[in-house]
Amino acid sequence: MFAFGPDSAAALSSYVARERIPFPALSASPEVLRGFGQPWILLQFGRQPALLGVRQGGDVVFTHLGRSPRDLPDIGAALDAVSPH
Repeated sequence: MFAFGPDSAAALSSYVARERIPFPALSASPEVLRGFGQPWILLQFGRQPALLGVRQGGDVVFTHLGRSPRDLPDIGAALDAVSPH
C-alpha cells in the first residue's frame, strides 16, 4: 500500500508522520497522478485525495478517488483489502 501526492517528498513525509499513515507516500508528477485517475478540480484547490491498494503481483484491490479535499479514504478498509486473507 502506498499513496501518491503532488507535493514534494519532504512535504509528503511530514504529512505521513503527522497523520500517522501506516504506509509510504510517493511524490509524483501531475501526469503520473492523472494516469492513476486522481481527480484535479480547480474550484476545490487542485488534486483530490486518492488511494490505491495493490497486492503483490499487481492486482489493484482497493481504489478511492476523492471528490473533495475532505473526501478521505477509509485507511482501515484499504489495509484490510490488501492484507492476505
